[in-house]
Amino acid sequence: MEFQTISKFPTLSSEYHYFVFNNDKIWAFSRNYVAQPTYNWGHRVSFTGGYTTYFDTKTSEWDSNGQVDFKEQASEENLEEFLFTFKNQIFMLLYSHFGGIQFLSLLRFDEESRNFARFAHVEVR
Repeated sequence: MEFQTISKFPTLSSEYHYFVFNNDKIWAFSRNYVAQPTYNWGHRVSFTGGYTTYFDTKTSEWDSNGQVDFKEQASEENLEEFLFTFKNQIFMLLYSHFGGIQFLSLLRFDEESRNFARFAHVEVR
């Protein structure tokens, strides 16, 4: 089996990303370093804002808009996130696992506005 190059990867300003496949596009979400001095050294997350871009698998082309910024969703020190797709939508679950797991908020990504918005407030302890 041989691999075939379908596109050159663009130069992105962040070294760390999440990648998710949704609606025939491979989305990249930048991740930024956030210090966690209370419990940890720190981690790289997207909920503090960043940029998105995508590769369209139908056209084999990268997003013509390049890197599009999205807004910060939270700034708490010890949050974590989980990005996933469900029913052709991209979601971000914000949670904390210090002192036990606590789910806080479910955000949905709008592909048109290129921003996350609260889909549901979740408080499960």
